[in-house]
Amino acid sequence: MSGDSKPPANGGRESNPAGESVPDALKEVAEAAQAGIRGAALRFGLFIGVVIVVALVATLTPLRGYLTREHLLALMGSLRAAWWSPAVLLGLYAILAPLGLPMSPLIICGAVLFGPVRGSFYNLAGLYIGALLSYWFARSLGRDLVVRLAGKKLKKAERIVARRGFWTLVGARLLPLPFPVVNFGAALAGVRPAPFIFSSMIGMLLPTALYTVLWHTVATAAEGESHGPRTPLVVAFAALVALSVLPTLISLWLRRRRYRRLLEQRSSS
Repeated sequence: MSGDSKPPANGGRESNPAGESVPDALKEVAEAAQAGIRGAALRFGLFIGVVIVVALVATLTPLRGYLTREHLLALMGSLRAAWWSPAVLLGLYAILAPLGLPMSPLIICGAVLFGPVRGSFYNLAGLYIGALLSYWFARSLGRDLVVRLAGKKLKKAERIVARRGFWTLVGARLLPLPFPVVNFGAALAGVRPAPFIFSSMIGMLLPTALYTVLWHTVATAAEGESHGPRTPLVVAFAALVALSVLPTLISLWLRRRRYRRLLEQRSSS
């Protein structure tokens, strides 16, 4: 009969305009999501595995002797006369920083071998390079899983960091925190590249110069080459002590300013 209707070709299932059934489309979406989570977990596991393996190698194997201050000083000292020796120092920063190794031996090398001025410049350049590479290493391998697990909470944290966190990032560079912790933490916490770059440039400038001057003064005094007053050493040490409390003072000042603004808003309303 003309009034009879034929059953749908797909067995009664709804279909999208492309002709694919809705359950099949949902299944493909779910499988893609699971594959994305597995891939993110594998990348995050690779990131954690690299950091753990490097830490174990640097502490439990004979290779740790090659990463000591004495060995690095001897290595850089043998290359000191070469015009390309600064490139070697920067290369060491670029290789060791993303692996999560401490930067203090390299800072000492730059201070002792190149002096307070050139050493500060090379150390700053190396730390900037190392910070950026560490940030991109952690962001490329670890951030995807954090985004998938945290979801909206991470978006909220990103907005808070974007609105109030710039000077907090600067303050983190002034604190005696491990270099990899700041870089990896910023990448995984969702700090955007621009705030990370500029806060690192500001926050590392003065501490790096002071540490370089301090270690250069200590080295020349230990070698008996400094017979004058110890004023640079005292000034550098005092400045480093002041920097250690500066983030707390800035935080207190910002809190008081926000509190005054809140009182002004309430009084005006």
